[in-house]
Amino acid sequence: MIDTAEHDLHLDLFHGQLHRSHADVYARLSGTFDAAVAWNDGWRLEGYLEGPRSENSRTLPAQFRLQDMGAGESLLARAHLPDPCSWGPGLPLLYDVHVQLHVDGLPAWEADQVIGLRQLGVVKGRLQLENQPWSLMGAHQSQLHELIVPPADQVLLLEGIQLPLMEQCSEQGGWLLTAVDGTASDAALAAVLRDCARWAANWGVVVRDLSPDRKIPAGVAPNLLVGQWFSAAEEVEPAEWADMAVVEVEDPERFSELTGGCPIPVIATHKGPGPGDWEDARAACKELRHQLAAFRQFAGYIVV
Repeated sequence: MIDTAEHDLHLDLFHGQLHRSHADVYARLSGTFDAAVAWNDGWRLEGYLEGPRSENSRTLPAQFRLQDMGAGESLLARAHLPDPCSWGPGLPLLYDVHVQLHVDGLPAWEADQVIGLRQLGVVKGRLQLENQPWSLMGAHQSQLHELIVPPADQVLLLEGIQLPLMEQCSEQGGWLLTAVDGTASDAALAAVLRDCARWAANWGVVVRDLSPDRKIPAGVAPNLLVGQWFSAAEEVEPAEWADMAVVEVEDPERFSELTGGCPIPVIATHKGPGPGDWEDARAACKELRHQLAAFRQFAGYIVV
C-alpha cells in the first residue's frame, strides 16, 4: 500500500453543473507527488458512486463507475450520473463514494466518502438555490440554547469545525455555514475547507480576521461558497476569491452605504438578544430584515 503520510494524500469530491438529466461527479487525489509523473508510472484513480440514499425516504440506489481521466495537474476520475438527485433539507439525498488508487493495476490506497449534490450558487450578485433566488435567515451558535439540526428554512452558523453536527445535519437535512480563522496557515486553512466540503449540509464558509492581501485556497473545495467577513467599521471591498460578503450591521443607513457598491451577495449580521430557540432566531432575523427593507433586500440575515 502507498504510504499516505509520505505523499500527504488528499481526496476531494465535487460535482459539476447539475442538470435534470445528468451530472458529473469528480474524485481528485492530490499531494506531494507529481501527478503527471505518477500517472506515467501507472497510478490510476478508480472506484464507484452508489446512491442516492436518505434517512427520510425510500430510494432505489444505483452504482456508477469512476473512470480515470488521464494525466494532469492531479489524479482525477469522473462518474457520469443520469437523473441526478440533489441534496436539500426536505430530502437530504446522499451518494456514497468508494475511491481506489491502483498502481500498475494493483490496489495501493483506498478511501470512502459521502457527497451531496447541491444546486446552490451565485448568479448576477444573488444567492440561488434550485435555480431560484435565495435569501437566507440564520443564527450563530451563540444565539441558541441547544445545537440541533436547524429547521429547513434557517441556517446554523458554526464557529469552526464541528464534525458530529456536520454529519448529523448532512444525514438528516439542515443548512450549515462555518466561520473559519483567516489567520491560519495556508495548509491549515486548506484542511478546514476540505473538512467543510465533505458534508452536504455545509454549503459555505465565511473567513474572518483576514489581512488585506491574503489569498484563500478555495480551489481545494470547488462546490463550497466562500464568504469574507467585514466588521461594521470596514469598507466592504471583497477579495477576488470571495463569493459573498458577510457584513456586521450597527446603523442600517451606514450599512446600506457601505454595501451599496458590493458586486457579490451581502449577508447582514446583527447582535442578537441572547440564547434562545429557533423561533427566537427567526423573529430576530425578521426584525433585522424589516430594519433594512427601506434600503433594499439582501442575500441573508443572521443573528450573532
